[in-house]
Amino acid sequence: MGGDTIRLAAGNELHEVDVRARDGQSEFSPDRISVRPGDALRFITGDGRGHALAFDAWTLSDTASAYLDRTGQRRGPPLLSAGAIWIITMEAAPEGEYRVTCLVHGATMRVLVASL
Repeated sequence: MGGDTIRLAAGNELHEVDVRARDGQSEFSPDRISVRPGDALRFITGDGRGHALAFDAWTLSDTASAYLDRTGQRRGPPLLSAGAIWIITMEAAPEGEYRVTCLVHGATMRVLVASL
């Protein structure tokens, strides 16, 4: 999709999350997802409105916060057009819950990282 390429180790998955705004509110679909360490997430804007996605710092464990800082994935680039994407990898991510928020529209989603 869109010319992006990501290579994952055998057994790992790429999960897609649609991001769009409706009636001034951002929505994630799905708004809750379970992934394994090593999986990746691709956030794709489904509309032409601007979105700014970031992990909620105050909801993260110290190890999750350190992981996101070390990998430079705490906040995504501005997603300004339909089809814009942000891909993150959960390679070596500590298990636990990670919350993602659209800083523009306020919607949140939950990403549960667990060895399933």
